[in-house]
Amino acid sequence: MAGSGEVSDGCADAPASDGGSAGAVLDGGPAGEKTDDEPCEAVSPDSAEGDEARPLTAPVTSNSIDSTPRYVFDTKRIVARGQGREGWSRDARRQLEEHRCKHPQPVPRSRRERLVIAAERLEQELEADRRANEAYLHYKATGRTSDGRRFGRAPNPYVPPEVPEGKVNVSDPDSHYMKTNDGYVQGYNAQAVVSEQQIVLAAEITTSTVDWSQLDPMVSAAIAELEQAGVSDGPRVALADCQYWNEEHMDEVVANKHIQVLIPPESQARADPRPGWTGGRYDFMRRVSVLPCKLTTQW
Repeated sequence: MAGSGEVSDGCADAPASDGGSAGAVLDGGPAGEKTDDEPCEAVSPDSAEGDEARPLTAPVTSNSIDSTPRYVFDTKRIVARGQGREGWSRDARRQLEEHRCKHPQPVPRSRRERLVIAAERLEQELEADRRANEAYLHYKATGRTSDGRRFGRAPNPYVPPEVPEGKVNVSDPDSHYMKTNDGYVQGYNAQAVVSEQQIVLAAEITTSTVDWSQLDPMVSAAIAELEQAGVSDGPRVALADCQYWNEEHMDEVVANKHIQVLIPPESQARADPRPGWTGGRYDFMRRVSVLPCKLTTQW
């Protein structure tokens, strides 16, 4: 949201968005998951010789903000998504949200203290964008294309805003403005994984506004819960609704978790396929998928 950083007094008890359907997903963290004490190394693309990978980290020095992560960017993963500069910013924001989840802070009763927290969160988000752009510019300056050539013209320099952009809810700083079928609410995106018998296997909440990015994390969460309960026979099929359609994330679950993913390309409300969404995987998924009410797993 453009403009200077703002704080708002949205209701802390506002209903949470259901984010489409609940989801089935496995191991909760993305590739390259790290801890604050032992950060993993993200690597840049292979050098011209192809025998060396360089770590690409962006340590943050904190002033008044005590809970800032050490940003580490998985270059190959980010580049593979083809999102350009924005992909680096999204990854930094994801790391910041994960850090906040691992280091929760109570919401004070004092409005003055809540305003301070809101201002610090805006500064954190601006710092995340700065670090992401530094890593992106470093990649463009030192990385190479898939055929070993250096990149051409340098990208436009990043010019940070004078003041942080965006809004923070003072009553519940972790909540986000979410779009639902009935409009917008100040809340969360709730995810759930259920079995074929509608038994809840895993449940999470997230501030991500899209469901497809939760496919792999939720399948992972379900697998972890089953293992903790002593169930060795894991799911073989994950069935989800069209809000989870993203071929990259679907392929990750199939390749890494060895679980078949069945997701219809569009909802039943759409009479005709989207332009270009015919043939191959699209038609196969239409034939085999039955739109569920929940993201489910089957054995």
